[in-house]
Amino acid sequence: MNLLAFQRELYLSERKKFTLIIALTLLPIASFMLLVFFISFSPVFSRMENIVEKIFHEMKPLHHLEVSVLESVMPPNDFLIHGLEIEKKYWEEAKKKVDDAFIETLEKEPNPIGRKQLDQMRTLWESAKKQGDDIFKGKSPGHFDNEMSIAMETFDSDIYKLSGAVRKIFHDKEKLINQNYQRIKALKIWGIGFTFLAIFLGVVFGVAGSIWLTRDRKKMIDLSMYDSLTGIYNRHSLEKELSVLQKNRIRFSPPCFSILMIDIDNFKHVNDTYGHDAGDAVLKKYALTTKQMIRDKDVFGRFGGEEFLLLLPETQKNEAISMAERIRIGVQEVAFELPNNSGIINITVSIGVTVYSDAKEDIKVAIKKADTALYEAKNNGRNQVVFMSE
Repeated sequence: MNLLAFQRELYLSERKKFTLIIALTLLPIASFMLLVFFISFSPVFSRMENIVEKIFHEMKPLHHLEVSVLESVMPPNDFLIHGLEIEKKYWEEAKKKVDDAFIETLEKEPNPIGRKQLDQMRTLWESAKKQGDDIFKGKSPGHFDNEMSIAMETFDSDIYKLSGAVRKIFHDKEKLINQNYQRIKALKIWGIGFTFLAIFLGVVFGVAGSIWLTRDRKKMIDLSMYDSLTGIYNRHSLEKELSVLQKNRIRFSPPCFSILMIDIDNFKHVNDTYGHDAGDAVLKKYALTTKQMIRDKDVFGRFGGEEFLLLLPETQKNEAISMAERIRIGVQEVAFELPNNSGIINITVSIGVTVYSDAKEDIKVAIKKADTALYEAKNNGRNQVVFMSE
């Protein structure tokens, strides 16, 4: 496995850890909100629905009263028309049915105002009942005289007033209950919606907060990993990458990596002649130039001052020297613009190369070899590549 694949594997592993941490962080929030819903909201709404159903059940006697009152009008009318004695029996049954309905309705009416209205209607019923009794006392069934007509009209009027009053109370209650029931249903929907919205927002804010913290952490990591001027690895990161390469060298094919120590020639002259701003511009441009010439799997960083370290995984001597020459020639051909339009200069680099293939060798010894090769290149006239074997 090369270094790039290893880094990707490490990144995926970190991402899985991060996902698990988010899940474990947000699980209590989601659980709490669900608990609140099932312990608080759901029972409240269920109880309110039960109350509405109970009220509907209590309205049945009122409906029964209305039906009984309307049915009571038939026996007196039929008696006057047909004169059948059986209608007297039907009238007695109708009276008892209405009386029982009044008793049942009053018993199940919890509202004092409603009970007062029922008492008023019962008084009206008593008047209608008396008119009905008077009709059955008539001597000429089937014959409408003036007295009988007045009694019948009064009876019918009282009955219809009574049924109208009962119907009004029933419909008013039904309307109120329907309004309350719809309000309960709406509250239930809103309650469920707000509960899940709270869960969703909790998750969103939790994820956003985690991402924000992660990005903030990443910035801090970047500051500790990368050189602030050139944007490439700093010395600390290079040492960590060296350790990773050393441990995973055996997994490479071939099982080795090369080390290139690079130094900008006469950099002190650039600083002394053009100023430190110019020196910084040269360092940044050089780092960018070299990054464009190396592979994705290669590790490049600033080792200190104008010295840079390049690590080439799975790279042997000839390939390493070839890469070093490519960088040396490439840098030599680049024009370096100085800040504030103060001119254009060319620079050169000297490069020391070595190959690390023996796991028993101390990595610091390998770095020292590359450094020694670099100084040999500089002592030999600069702008050249020197290889030092194990």
